[in-house]
Amino acid sequence: MVKVRGNLKAIVAKTRIATVCVTHNPEDAFELGDRIAVTFSGRIIQCDSPLNLLQDPINEAVKRLIAPCTCYGTLRARNSCLVAKGNGRLFTVAR
Repeated sequence: MVKVRGNLKAIVAKTRIATVCVTHNPEDAFELGDRIAVTFSGRIIQCDSPLNLLQDPINEAVKRLIAPCTCYGTLRARNSCLVAKGNGRLFTVAR
């Protein structure tokens, strides 16, 4: 799946076409999305940047849905946040 995410990210960057990706995997959403809409019971309950979702989830439902990802601090030089997934894999989320 990592290769698919990389390919999709490259295609979107190259073509500069607005793209909507639907996923049930928080890691996919955080690595691909500039903005993420979190839905619950068929309604959008929070739409925000990946970093804002990690740092300020609007309620317990959002916290549970993004629970596999934890923000460990801001990387100022890269203007991003270091994130660890439950399996120990590290990745960054742009601000």
